[in-house]
Amino acid sequence: MGRMALFLGPAFRAVCTAPFHTLVRGPRGGTTADRPSWRAADGRSAVSRFAAYGRLLGAGRDDRGGRGPMTLFVISFLIGCLSVMTVRGKRGKWPPGMPVTRPRLVAVGGTYEGTLGRASDAYVIQERIVAVADGAAGATGGVQPGHTAAALALGAVVAARPQHAGSPHALEQDLDECAQAAHRAVRAAAVRDPAAPGLVSTLDMIVLDAGESPRLRFAHVGNGAIWHCVKGTAPVPLTTSHTSDEGPLLGGIGLPAALNPEVGTVSVRPGDRVVIVTDGVIQALGAQRMAELFTADSSPVACLDRLYDELAAAEPREDATVIVADVAV
Repeated sequence: MGRMALFLGPAFRAVCTAPFHTLVRGPRGGTTADRPSWRAADGRSAVSRFAAYGRLLGAGRDDRGGRGPMTLFVISFLIGCLSVMTVRGKRGKWPPGMPVTRPRLVAVGGTYEGTLGRASDAYVIQERIVAVADGAAGATGGVQPGHTAAALALGAVVAARPQHAGSPHALEQDLDECAQAAHRAVRAAAVRDPAAPGLVSTLDMIVLDAGESPRLRFAHVGNGAIWHCVKGTAPVPLTTSHTSDEGPLLGGIGLPAALNPEVGTVSVRPGDRVVIVTDGVIQALGAQRMAELFTADSSPVACLDRLYDELAAAEPREDATVIVADVAV
């Protein structure tokens, strides 16, 4: 393989000096070697050089001036070498400085505004982290407290940078601490502003950890939901609702009680789908219908469009937020 590559080196350089289409098709009424603009410094075209090396191996251009079988063989051989290099690069270590693909979340999301007209949901999407918060109106009601609580919770999550966790043995603890940071931020805001004592929010977040065996960490507080959809199987909810018969939150970001977030880890593969929804979606569509929509063999954008169509027909009272994220490399 190495000796063959050395022998073909000059021919490969000759190919690289001319556009690829010169190796495939010549100008009308002549061959590619007849066009002066494609000639090298020594007066020979790139294809003429290639044909010369082909004749050294027993073939080249035919008697009519066209490409012989050896030229086509060399082109195919070089393409095959590039393919082998690509496969080996994925399986082995890349040389320093070479670009490397890594697992990421291809995600889309949106909030369907509820008929109550109270903004409550907020979300953030980054390469390896997605977080959704649903702020409750609290005792004072109105628009501001709920959306403020959601924004404060997400701000704390982004600042904590859980996708850059330090110790691989404490990943779930890192997400727990991230949720606690959001809890402290909302509680501190409520203490500073006596006019907004009802700052409370839910929080659902996922973090994709890159590596040879990618895995997804998640944290959940409140009445939202996180679903894991493995291709070809039924979706599985990763979380349970922290409510009692659709009553008030039993656990929430900003409540006086100590926070006990639900955290976990699940292995994922390219093609897996993770969906985060707030309670507005759950109440409007129900778990069974959501599962049917999640499993549709479609892109994240198409899946979100279908969910939006269903939400438009249901007309949810509260804000309904959906994030659809596919694991990709």
